[in-house]
Amino acid sequence: MKKKKEIAYKRENLEMAAVFYYADEFNVTWHPTLKAMWSPVGQQVMIPTPGQPKKHYGLGAVNYHSGQTVLRVEKRKKREQIAKLLEDLLEKHPRQRVYIAWDNTDTHSGGKVEEVLRAAAGRLVLLYLQSLAESD
Repeated sequence: MKKKKEIAYKRENLEMAAVFYYADEFNVTWHPTLKAMWSPVGQQVMIPTPGQPKKHYGLGAVNYHSGQTVLRVEKRKKREQIAKLLEDLLEKHPRQRVYIAWDNTDTHSGGKVEEVLRAAAGRLVLLYLQSLAESD
């Protein structure tokens, strides 16, 4: 609960040249969910599906105050793709400090993410939400 309050305080008390985003990843699949389907005359209907389901990953961030979004669709959701999302946010706000709150998944730190963080020279602030284990 302490982390949640700290993040809310940061969000509501931003300096003038700052923006606040919540970010996360999500799965996108082109394989439809199959359910039983019957025609009006009581016959079961065949639902055509692709042979191999294609899976992609969305990486997105929502500006808490404006509702604007930044979105990427990638074939993976590793540190390299997370780093690209961070670069997109910095590019969108070239003169502002960018705060990002997200879960503390291991892909949100280390490697390329740390490189982007260092290169941003203080313009990028990553805030990690507590995990369920930490909330006990």
